[in-house]
Amino acid sequence: MSVGLIQSGRFDNLAIVQEFVEDFNRADANSLGGVWDNTYLNTGAALATQSALGDAWQIVDGKGRGKGANYAIAHEPAVTTSRKAWISVENREDLSAGSTRTFYLMINCGRAGSTACSYYWVSFGKSGGSTPIRLGKWWNGAIGSPLASTSAITVGIGDVIRLRHDGNGNLFVDFNGVEILTYSETCYLRATGIGMAYIGSGAEDTMDVDNLRAGTWGGSIDIPDPWYIGDAFDTDSIASGLWTASGTTPPTLSADASRGGVASIAIDGNNTGFLSLTDASLLSADQYVEASILADSATYDLFPLLRSADTTPTGYYGHWTESGTDRWRIGIIGGSELASFNASTPGSHRFRFEAEGTDLRIYQDVAGVWTLRVSASDSSIVAANTVRFWFRDFGGIPLVHDVVVGNL
Repeated sequence: MSVGLIQSGRFDNLAIVQEFVEDFNRADANSLGGVWDNTYLNTGAALATQSALGDAWQIVDGKGRGKGANYAIAHEPAVTTSRKAWISVENREDLSAGSTRTFYLMINCGRAGSTACSYYWVSFGKSGGSTPIRLGKWWNGAIGSPLASTSAITVGIGDVIRLRHDGNGNLFVDFNGVEILTYSETCYLRATGIGMAYIGSGAEDTMDVDNLRAGTWGGSIDIPDPWYIGDAFDTDSIASGLWTASGTTPPTLSADASRGGVASIAIDGNNTGFLSLTDASLLSADQYVEASILADSATYDLFPLLRSADTTPTGYYGHWTESGTDRWRIGIIGGSELASFNASTPGSHRFRFEAEGTDLRIYQDVAGVWTLRVSASDSSIVAANTVRFWFRDFGGIPLVHDVVVGNL
């Protein structure tokens, strides 16, 4: 086994758990076979079959081989048991000669097999006279610029490259077990899939790897999620500038650990204003928000807003209230109510409001199942804009927690 390959054990005094092994020890074939998906993504994130990519993935002499000039992605969804994930692979390619070619490893992959997939990646390969190692993030089918990189390391046969995410937005790249790159962000991926990708300069370019491993790390993998964003990225810090308060009397935020020992955010209901997602650049027009609310001694309600522009602001609102009729409502801020439904609220006070095309829907979590409460159709607001919460001086201090924002 080469230097730097992880087995179960310790790393920097943190527990390592190996949960996935791929040795490529199968008969030569023009496909990966094994546990990998047979439908891949190519350049531009379009779905493609193995044959359409020109046999982009192969098994050769007990190694995995990427081939061709397509950016070919192979996903394996829901591999790690936590977003505190790592993945490593051994290089088996002589990168001292030949054309430009690059191999990618991926963790925290969300929406595997979708053109809107998201993940963190580390790449290595040949570029000109060097063998650069780069760290980056693919979001909704767009690879983006590298977040960190180095060209000071020569990658040879038998070298091991590893990517780690501590589950809190801190990323690390290791070369033969030594940390060489780091990057941190406040809005981060939390899905549990893994993947790999390859792209070369021409149809016959290839790159071989072996001994792919993946798993979790960091001692306890049970991280509280008081506030997080996206179906594939999140944050544990309300103080990170993730949300911006505005309005006549802006809502106030304070940490509150009284909810069964699980962190939550107390929002002072004696305010009139909005709480807005600060950076909405990653949101598409087809978006959703989920939130839970804990009862206090006063009547309480909550208005999440989708496709909300700054003016007024505008947008669609989803409304849930504890008392009275029309407990579930959908409408346009400053405009008409589109639909309403009066229903009891058994079980969890958690709901999901989503906008997909012209369809608007509110669901409630009932015994772990999303139950549709009310729906409407409207085409007057189509821009992505941002997600907000609207508070209307209804009294009390409801605890709003476990907020999720993302794209459908």
